[in-house]
Formats: sequence, structure tokens, C-alpha cells
Amino acid sequence: MPPTQTRDTFLTLVERSGLLGPERIGAYREGPENPVELARALVRDRLLTPYQAQQLLRGKYRGYFLTEKYKVLDELGRGGMGRVLLCEHLLLQKLVALKLLNSSWTNVPGTAERFLREARASAAVDHPNIVRVYDVDRAAGVPFMVMEFVDGKNLHQLVAEHGPLAPARAAEYVRQAAVGLEAARSVGLVHRDIKPANLLLDRAGVIRLADLGLARFLGDAIRRNENLTQQFDPNSVLGTLDFIAPEQADNSSAVDIRADIYSLGHTLYYLLTGKMPFGNGSTAQKLMWHQLRHPEPPSVLRPEVSAELEAVFRRMTEKDPGDRYQTPAEVVAAFRALSSVPAPPPSPEEMPRVRADSFLLGLSPPPSQAVLSGSVPAPPTPTTTDTAVGPSLPAKAASPSSSHPAGGDGQPASGSDVLRSVRAEVPNPPAEPAPSGPARGSRRVLLAFVVLLGALGTGGAVWFLSPPKEVVKDKPLPPPPPDSGPGPVVPVPSGVVLTGEGSSFVDPMMQHWAGLYQPAAGVTVKYTKSGSSAGVRALLDKRVMFSGTDAHLTNAQLLEAEAIGGPVVHVPLVMGAVVVTYNLPGEKKTLRFNSAVLADIYLGKITKWNDDALRACNPGVAFPNLPITVAHRKDGSGTTFIWTDYLSKVSGEWKAGPGVGNVIQWPVEGVGADKNDGMANEVRRTVGAIGYVEHGFALTKNLPFANIENEAGEYVAPTLASVTAAAAAELQTCPADLRFRFTNARGRESYPISGITWAVLYKKQPAGTGKPLVEFLRWAVHDGQKYATDLQYAPLPPALVKRIDAVLDTVTVGP
Repeated sequence: MPPTQTRDTFLTLVERSGLLGPERIGAYREGPENPVELARALVRDRLLTPYQAQQLLRGKYRGYFLTEKYKVLDELGRGGMGRVLLCEHLLLQKLVALKLLNSSWTNVPGTAERFLREARASAAVDHPNIVRVYDVDRAAGVPFMVMEFVDGKNLHQLVAEHGPLAPARAAEYVRQAAVGLEAARSVGLVHRDIKPANLLLDRAGVIRLADLGLARFLGDAIRRNENLTQQFDPNSVLGTLDFIAPEQADNSSAVDIRADIYSLGHTLYYLLTGKMPFGNGSTAQKLMWHQLRHPEPPSVLRPEVSAELEAVFRRMTEKDPGDRYQTPAEVVAAFRALSSVPAPPPSPEEMPRVRADSFLLGLSPPPSQAVLSGSVPAPPTPTTTDTAVGPSLPAKAASPSSSHPAGGDGQPASGSDVLRSVRAEVPNPPAEPAPSGPARGSRRVLLAFVVLLGALGTGGAVWFLSPPKEVVKDKPLPPPPPDSGPGPVVPVPSGVVLTGEGSSFVDPMMQHWAGLYQPAAGVTVKYTKSGSSAGVRALLDKRVMFSGTDAHLTNAQLLEAEAIGGPVVHVPLVMGAVVVTYNLPGEKKTLRFNSAVLADIYLGKITKWNDDALRACNPGVAFPNLPITVAHRKDGSGTTFIWTDYLSKVSGEWKAGPGVGNVIQWPVEGVGADKNDGMANEVRRTVGAIGYVEHGFALTKNLPFANIENEAGEYVAPTLASVTAAAAAELQTCPADLRFRFTNARGRESYPISGITWAVLYKKQPAGTGKPLVEFLRWAVHDGQKYATDLQYAPLPPALVKRIDAVLDTVTVGP
């Protein structure tokens, strides 16, 4: 809330927003003087929704109406290309879900056509087991789609929150989904993204298929829709990795309904077991496993799964499409043969706590032209920047979780404080129990239709681009040579828990190691990704036993650590590449950057993609006249340390200016993100963005990444071999304490933006946990290295491992 906002200015904002007329506002002119308390009262009286109240407390009073027909009640979710909003249809006074394309995408060739294709696909079939599309329109030139609002929960959420389903219930839900698929097939549609998150369960127990964003038209439907599938899907792998059919990975544009049957079979697996069919793995691994492997039989994990149900599952998921059921109707018949007893409706505890009928409709007068156009004058009292919440929102509007300057008592408060204070007042009908916390507010409720469609790409359906050729061609690294390191893991007394925190760069590796180590050694490793700076702080505060950091401790931090708990040691864990990733729609070639171009982009000297310097690095690439949006980490990040260390080595201006650090003052404001996965998401959703992210996260998000010119003048791809080459080139200058960097390393094969992650721990360890911690780290740098390449990390060179052993030998354990 702006510090200068008062009761009167808040009510002025409400009136000028068009959400409430003067007659409704008048009763609150003598209400609480604190605007937060006033907002609470309006939410409690159901005149504002928590979302609207939050936005108004931030001073945002425009954009609550899309055309004269739709009022925004809540934001259900957002993704790379747009958002889904809960709206009231003002003329019919009913709830609908609106999918709104981000304005930044409206000028990208093909985007509007893909959006329209999705609307056509959804509107082509009218069936009770498929989410209906009512209309397509534009607001302020931005297209949106009006869809049925489903008051319920998707099956992924249901299983994640309440555990695997009873076999009969899982079979019934999959049977209903197959009924919907048969209806889609009858009009020439293949869904291509069947998964638990796209099956919506309402309070009556009815399943609806959502998300036809990746649907393919067949037969006459192709001619009606001008073969849009072929226009926009070539060279892409469409679908969701955990459920994608083998033939869909080979050629997404040629699949038929049998690919949906395969995905529906693996959806059944998740409903029965609560597990993904192939667990954890990289993009390439999962695609390969769908071709070659079968998941562990459901009956092994759930003995109550009958042989008959397991046989249906096996036939649905045969690798050869000819061996599967050939139509969804055959799947329906197979499930009907198992049982004809319908599943009962879900329990109230399994459904959102706030029902759709908790929203009062018909509160707002018809919006005036001034309200629709956003030309309502601002209140005279200063407020926060007035960013509209509707179609005039820029691509990077603040999310509902961003912070406010003041809370209910007039003192500074975080956004979560206001979130709790306002959302806690969401009313419930008498028959429902009251919400138990902030997560139970209307946003949690309205996840009933929070599955953003494939074209939005919110971590649900993803539009998988083919991996860069450099990744496919990467020479496999030989396995680490045998050494004289530790032999078999010796179990220790159960109950030992080792705690670590920090680098998001190393988090996938650490979680994988933890899962392997616990059964063998009886030791639990709990690692939290919070960013390198936060991890170091946690170690210095003695809240964890070790920190994970991509930036070694500074001399000042070493002195601080020594004063708190004595000297520390640095133990290298894995190495990896920081890649330059970008969002340049339509460009299929792998881009190339030299050091001067990268420094000038981040210094703000190069601001357009069609700059001459970029074209000189990339002959033959037709760059658009598109602004470059610079993305950077805003948290304390070791990845930022590696990135800025590289820029400082290649640019004197950067070294003399922003310099090196986990957190720096960025010359270009750009957009900020937390952690590697946040950065990857930010680049994926922002057209024209460029950013830096750890190699594995770029692969996970299927982002393109560039080849970088190294010190020898060679453009090198970020591969495991090129990272290892960089480390080997600099190892001879590595100091005894192992605090070394190898960005801009020498050698023709060295990738220049390479880094290392350390575990940092106190040299003097307590009895009980000290020895298990050292033994775990020894295991990680020896036996654990053979798993590194599976997760796209480069294993440590044997010469470095010997030096790590010497460092670990200096750690003492005592009372």
C-alpha cells in the first residue's frame, strides 16, 4: 500500500476503478481509516474480491473490465504467453474463465493464428467431458478466449494433496476422460497433451478435458483450419515429457488419437501410484525411456490394483501404436467391463474450500467508456505506479505476490502480510468449513480451472523445441577413471540428518545424490535451494551444516566465519556451464555471441536484436527489429557470480563498473528473477529476452542457448566436454584452498562461462554428525560423480578429486 494512501483516497480508487458505484461506496465513507482494514471490510462483505483489494491497495485502479461484458475477479494463473483470469460475465451474471494473450506477443508472427486455432479446436466439440469455449474477442487489441469455469480441482492437484486414488475411482475418471477423447476424435481432433493436470474434476464427480492448445486437426478439419498444425508445429516436440507417446516425440505433427490413449494410460498410472511413470530424468532421458522402457507395474506399488486393470493399463501404453486400443471408445468399453458402478462425488475436503457461489455477482454498474479505455484520471494523492490489471498490462506487470510498503498497522509489511490480512477474509457458505490459512483463499479455490493451456506454457503443457544441435552432437564423456577413493558406503546409525542450503545450480544433483545415499548409508541429506548468498548466510548463522555455493567465500566472509565457528573448507562438488539463453520467436539457428557483444548488451549499449554487432556474429540470421529485454538474477546468486566474473574478465568497462558479485547494481533495469528456474521461466515468457542460466535448467525448460566465443577465438557450445576442458586448463593454477575460477579459460575447446559449486563447511565438526557429513562429501566427489553426466553436470577431474581428499583430511571431528 502506498504510504500516502488514506481511507478517502482508497475509496476514490475503488470508485474510479468502476468496480463499485457511489451508492455502495457511501456506506464505507465512515469506515476504518486504515485502508488495509477498509479493504478487509469490503472483502468480508463480498463487495471486492481479495485480488481486487490487493491491486487497489497497490494503487492500481484501471483494467478491471475486458470490453463491456467481463469484469476481472481474480488471476488464476499466468505463463509465457498470457494469463487466465476468473471473470464475471456482466450481462449473464455468471462466472467464466478468460485466457488472455500477453500484448507483447500480438506482433509475433503466427501467435494470433495459434491462439485462434486453439479456440477453434475447443469450440469444434460441445461435450460434457470437455471444457467448453464460449467466445473469442479482443480488448485493447489483445485477443482473449472465453471458456467454461469449472468449480473443482485438476487430478494432479487432487493426487498431490490427498494421495493416490482407489483403483475403481481412478478407472472411472480415466473412463470419463476417454469418453471426452472419443468426442474430440469424432470431430477430427487429437489432443496431444493428455495428463492429470488437464483433467478437471468438478464437485459432482464429472471429468472435463482442458487445454486444447496443442490439439491437431485431422481429416476435413485440416482443410477447415488451413493445416495450422503443420504451419506452427514443424521441428517441435509437443506435449508433456512424463506422458508423451513415443511416436509423438518423433513427429508431433503426424500422430493420431492413439498417442492420446498412450498419454491417458500413463495418467492412469499417476492416479494409481502418485508417481510419474519414469521418475526423475533429463529431457533426453525421458524421451528415450518412453521409446524403450516400461514403468514399474502399478501392482508392485499398489497391490490392490487388479490384474485386469493392470492389463488395460499395459495395452494403453504399448510402445507400438498398433498394439494399443485403437480408439477411445475401445478404452471406454474396457473400463466398463471392469466395473459399471460409478464413482461417488469427491468429498468436500477434496474440493476447494471456497465455492464458486461465494462470489457476489451483479455488483458493478456497466463500465463507462472512460473506464474501458483506461482514461479515468488518477486520484490527486500520489500512489504506486498505476499499472493496469487488464489487457493494458505490460508483459511484466507485478504479480499479486509482490510486496507492499505498509501493512494494517501502518508499519512496513511484506506482500505476504497483506496477502494474509486481506485474503483471510474470503467468506464461505455456512455448509463449508472456514479456510485454514492464506493458501485457502480464493486463489486456491479458483485453481479449478487454473490449467493454463499449451500455448501459455506455464509448466504444464510445454511446447518443446528441438534441442540445439550442439547438445545432440556432444561427445559422451568417458566414465571417471577408477581411483583409490572410498569403497562401499558403510552404514551409520539411522536417524542422522545432514542439512545444507544454497545454490540452485547444484540442487538437482544434490537431490539425486540424497535419494541414492540414504538407502545405502542410512543418512538423510536435506538440501534447500535458496541461492548461494542465502546458503552462505545460513552456514555463518549455523543454521545448516554446509552451504552450497557457486561463488567461493570472500576474504571478509572467511574472517567472519572464523570468528563464529572457526576456519572453513571448500569442497568442489560438480562443474557446469552458465549458458546465454534467449527468446527470439521463429529463429531456428543456434545464435553466437562474442564477449564484446554480451558485455555491451548487459551494459545497455546494444538494445536491439538487429544491431550490427549481433549480425556480424551471426551471418545469415535475419534478426527482427525487436528490443532486447535484459534478464538477470535479483537474488544472491552464485550463477550471477560466475556470469559477472566472466564479464569482468572480458570487459574492462564492466570490471571498472558493476564488477563481480552474487548481487550487483545492474546497469540495465531489465527484468529480475529468483533462482535459475525463475530466470529460465522469465526468459521463456518474455519475447525478446536474453538471460543467463545454468545449463541443466535451460535444457529442462527447452530454451535455446548460444555458442560463445572463447579466449582462443573459437565459438564453443556449452557441453560437458567443453566445461571439463576449461577446468583442466586452469587446474594448474588452482590454490591450495580450492577457491578457484575458470571463466574465460584458455584452450580452443574450453567453454568460457564455466563454473564450479562448492560445499562449504566448518573445519571443526561436532561429534555425531561431523563424520557422516565428511563421509557423504567423500562419496559425492568419488562414487557420486558417475551420476553427474545424467543431469548435465561435468564430473570433477581426477586430479582435483585427489586435492579434495587432502582438504577433507583436514576436517576434525570432536565434542
